[in-house]
Amino acid sequence: MWERWDSLLPDGTVNPSGMTSFNHYALGAVAYWLHGTVAGLAPTEPGYRRLRVEPRPGGGLTHARARLHTPYGLAEVSWTLDGTELTVDALVPPNTTAEVVLPDSGGDAVEVGSGRYRWTVPYASADAELAPLSVDMSIDALLDREEAARVFKDLLIAYIPEATAFIDSGSGAPAGTTVRAIAGMIPDGETFLSDLEARFAELEDRV
Repeated sequence: MWERWDSLLPDGTVNPSGMTSFNHYALGAVAYWLHGTVAGLAPTEPGYRRLRVEPRPGGGLTHARARLHTPYGLAEVSWTLDGTELTVDALVPPNTTAEVVLPDSGGDAVEVGSGRYRWTVPYASADAELAPLSVDMSIDALLDREEAARVFKDLLIAYIPEATAFIDSGSGAPAGTTVRAIAGMIPDGETFLSDLEARFAELEDRV
């Protein structure tokens, strides 16, 4: 990253120190990820002569849509998730082709020409297969669950502020160490477990 993050100073003037730009690629990378990964609309050849349609639901999202004016016309992909059913709509511009990879395809691509398409396929969310949150689960399993891990870390820091360094360096706990075992090593561990169980219950209720 050679560009400045402080191109615009607090008083509204432009930073005179050089390397000043308001077109940070870091922000463009986020937009490209939303288009190409979440919505699933990406080029496989320069100029979008050939597209890839590969939506990736996740993170609790139930729909996404991306559209782009290519040199050949409008390209678009949208999807909606209704329970365990995923519906994908795509518009492939004239004189182009698209390779389509859907969640039930095992990674195999189907090639289509220009036109409008709709596919409806079964979709099993990875979250639906997760075991219920528990203070008896292993630390490793907990840290694989983003929201639950954040709740655990925030609560641990509230009880022990110096735990920040421990968290930033990874748990370092032996394989199979449970959340309950970690709680047993901190002051007032039983209260910590009660608070954590209550927060886990709130998370489960939102799923």
